[in-house]
Amino acid sequence: MRQETDQQGPTVSTAAGKVQGSTKNSVHTFRSIPYGASTAGANRYRPPHNTCIPQVFRNLEVTAELTGTGAAAQTLSGVMSSAWVQFARSGNPNNAKLPAWQPYDAATRATMMFNTTCAVANDPLREDRLALLAHPPVRAGTRSP
Repeated sequence: MRQETDQQGPTVSTAAGKVQGSTKNSVHTFRSIPYGASTAGANRYRPPHNTCIPQVFRNLEVTAELTGTGAAAQTLSGVMSSAWVQFARSGNPNNAKLPAWQPYDAATRATMMFNTTCAVANDPLREDRLALLAHPPVRAGTRSP
C-alpha cells in the first residue's frame, strides 16, 4: 500500500468559523474543530456538560469547585432533580418548578435551558447542527463520499 503524506484538504465553514482539513491516503481529517464556545476569558471556569449529573442527584459537593454549593446552585439542583424524578415517574418532566416544556419533535426541537431562570428554546444550536449535517466528520479508516 502506498503511503501518502498529509496534504492540504478541504476547508469547511462551521458556526464558529472556517476549519482547514488535511488529507492523507484519501481520508479527510479535521482537527481542533471549535464545536463549543471558547473556554477563554469569562468562559474559563464554566462547568463542563457532565456536571449536571451531581446536580440532578442533589450531590453538589462532587462538583463544588465548578458549580458551587450556594443558594443558586442548590435551587438549580432542586429544579433539575424535580424534572428527572417527574420524567422517571411519568415520562414527562414538566412540574411546578419549570416553564411548560413541550415534547421534543424534529420541527421545534424544544430544549430546556436549565439556569438560574429556566426557559425553553426551540432549536438553540441550529447553526451548529446544520453545519455538522452539511460537513459530517469522517471516521478514521473510512473514506469521505
